[in-house]
Amino acid sequence: MTTDDLTRRLRACLDRYDADYDPAAVLAPAALADAIALREAIGNRVTKHVEAAAVVGLLHWYRYLLLPAPDDRPDLDEAIEVFRQVQRSRPDLVPDALRETLVPADTLRPDSDPWMLMGDDLIHEYEATGDRDMLDTSIAAFRLALTRVTTEDYRAQLVTLQRLGSALLLHVESTGSPSGLDEAVDIFRKSVDLGDRDRRPGLTGLMAALYLRYRRHGHPDDLQEIVEVGNEAAASVPRDDPEHFRLLSLLAIAHYARFQHTGESHELDRAIDASSHAVAGANHERPELAGRLSNLGIALRAR
Repeated sequence: MTTDDLTRRLRACLDRYDADYDPAAVLAPAALADAIALREAIGNRVTKHVEAAAVVGLLHWYRYLLLPAPDDRPDLDEAIEVFRQVQRSRPDLVPDALRETLVPADTLRPDSDPWMLMGDDLIHEYEATGDRDMLDTSIAAFRLALTRVTTEDYRAQLVTLQRLGSALLLHVESTGSPSGLDEAVDIFRKSVDLGDRDRRPGLTGLMAALYLRYRRHGHPDDLQEIVEVGNEAAASVPRDDPEHFRLLSLLAIAHYARFQHTGESHELDRAIDASSHAVAGANHERPELAGRLSNLGIALRAR
């Protein structure tokens, strides 16, 4: 189907909604499928197809107005992204109510990409059912999303890398196969390099990937990097944030593993210190306390 055909079909849906205020006109799955197909057909040529792009944006805007939160968020993000590009050449096509909502590109959520949305849905499906086919397909979807991101779109690159890396780690943990582990390490390293404004998500992902790889291969270089990455990650989180204590717990495990590998007592002291702080910051009603106490007890017994 051509771009013009898709544009006409979407315009008909919008006209029907404007005339009858029938939500089904814009909420129907067929209308959303046409919008996604048209958006893909337009690609980066928004200036050339600006009126067609505005039709896509308007469909998502109407869907945002009609859907309940949080289901409405992807449509709002897509409407903002489309109209932000439309505004450059045809600001008259941007709805007045949306014009004030437009925000700078680097504050937008980049997960309005259809492949990103599909990958997220498949991850949720995998977590609910344990179906590994869903996990494999989610990885493929995130890979496709990454190919669509431009090098100038810093935020989209960062989030897509982190989603793909997390999906690869899930695959390693689910299957027990090391396949994809080296790729996950490389992907999280790239996200750390990109994340000069907020390196923490990439650091925590890299820490997890390196630890999994160390458990499978026992390379001491991975342990050294885990400690370096973990110290930076823990320092980047406020001390009253539960995430800070979770990172300390991971760091304690890494120091204890280094003690086992090298026999150096200062590594054991660091493991005990990090474990003690992790226990102190644990919510005593949550199950993580048991694991942290166990790790602290093991380190104390070793000393």
